[in-house]
Amino acid sequence: MELTLPERAKLVVRYLSQKLGVTQAEIGEKMGYSNRSAFSAVLNGLKVLPVKFGEKLASLDDEINPDFLSGSSDKMLRSETTQPPVLDVLKQQERPSGVYLPLELVKMFTDMSETIRSQQETIKVLVSRKVPDSKEAM
Repeated sequence: MELTLPERAKLVVRYLSQKLGVTQAEIGEKMGYSNRSAFSAVLNGLKVLPVKFGEKLASLDDEINPDFLSGSSDKMLRSETTQPPVLDVLKQQERPSGVYLPLELVKMFTDMSETIRSQQETIKVLVSRKVPDSKEAM
């Protein structure tokens, strides 16, 4: 399977993201991108890969093989013994940021939300009724 240069860059970004415990956006910032969408557009092949992109990306970690990013090597890392299977890295989904909750908690929060909505409707109905003035009641 022949990888395009943006696919190779994306693999390296995923690898570095996992290894360094940072997000794709943070890697872009380390490379000098102040705009997340510009960095993302390059990785997704929507913008042309800048000439020095591979060099800058490889400079973030000594293990990264710059020849992999230029397309002249199939080895992502310089060291033979630590090569991650490229297909495994490619298959890994980018993890969306956020908190993951067990399904039971999601259901509980949904039920609570519906209860609150129902109570809000009841309050609106009660408030909309004309409340007798305390002077009128006497």
